[in-house]
Parts: sequence; C-alpha cells; structure tokens
Amino acid sequence: NTLSEHYVSTNITDNIIKIGFSGNLCVLNTKPGYASAISVLIDSRNIPAIIGSIAGDNTILLILSEDYDRAKLVSELAVVMPSISSL
Repeated sequence: NTLSEHYVSTNITDNIIKIGFSGNLCVLNTKPGYASAISVLIDSRNIPAIIGSIAGDNTILLILSEDYDRAKLVSELAVVMPSISSL
C-alpha cells in the first residue's frame, strides 16, 4: 500500500538530523533509535548506487559504488525521505 508506506516513511525519516559524505561512504545521523527502521526503508528502494548499509542506534553507514552521483543519490533517497533534501 503506497499511502501507508508514505505515512510510515514520513514519520520515521523526519528523524534524520544530518547527512555527510566521504569518498564512497555516506553517513546518516538520526535521532536515537531510528537508524535501523530508516535503513530498512533505504534498502527496500534497491538504489543502484548503494552497495550495502549498516545501521546502529543513531547512525547509518551507506557504502556506495565508486561511480555514484551524489545529487542523484540524494534525489533517490528523497523519495522515501523528503526532508533529506534540506539537510
């Protein structure tokens, strides 16, 4: 159900507080307890630039392909995390 997916993702992903990049790594910082749920949403999108993800309590590490495009990745993440565009 697309409506419930959007509702869940908006409530969960509004808890992302920071995004940072270093080479082919992307780190998302969340409020405590949200990283795992957000990483499930990211993984379910099957974004080609993301090779894998690791989630802790308040941090998600995304391992990116070497040829990823940062702007394209952020726009693909914004599908389930609209607030990420403003970070």
